[in-house]
Amino acid sequence: MKKGEKTKDMILSESLKLFSQNGYIGSSVRDISSAVGLRESAIYNHFSSKKAILSEIVEKFGQSTTGLNLLDDELIDMLSKPLKFMQAFSEVLLKKWSVPEEIRFFNLVLKENGTEINGTSISINSLIEDAQKVWIMIFTEMQNHKFIKKGNPEIFANEFIAPLFFIRMKFLLNEADIDLKSAIKNANEHSEFFWESVKR
Repeated sequence: MKKGEKTKDMILSESLKLFSQNGYIGSSVRDISSAVGLRESAIYNHFSSKKAILSEIVEKFGQSTTGLNLLDDELIDMLSKPLKFMQAFSEVLLKKWSVPEEIRFFNLVLKENGTEINGTSISINSLIEDAQKVWIMIFTEMQNHKFIKKGNPEIFANEFIAPLFFIRMKFLLNEADIDLKSAIKNANEHSEFFWESVKR
């Protein structure tokens, strides 16, 4: 990684940390430069404004938290065993959500929910809707292959992902007190309960 790219990544990382703790308005470019160990003017060599930093953070993390990028061939091969798939995919997703930067981004979204800054929208609804699209696709495929009973894939998706976000908020919201083991245990139990309602 080139020096300029490394510095830019440091700015994004420290900005995310500050935004998640203090909110966007509560964090200044001076705060960011101090956290990175640069002069304030050096920040502008990489970003035109604080808004530009926020936009890049949202672009970087906004879609990475929904799970579509985690849906690899190994998981897809489990589709014929829905319970196993739901538990495995949930575990991969929760592990992703337990990464410090993902926790910080989620806290930023919760703090700034409903905010639009220079065309950059921050909304918990967008995260939920993106996750919903992934699971609608999954349940549609499961129905097409007769792995689960017929029903409305959107309702199935809503019923499945809502408890996952609850589990995320209960066990993976505080960076200093992550309980991934309990999160996975609760997700597995949720998958077992949900499976009883959709199995053929």
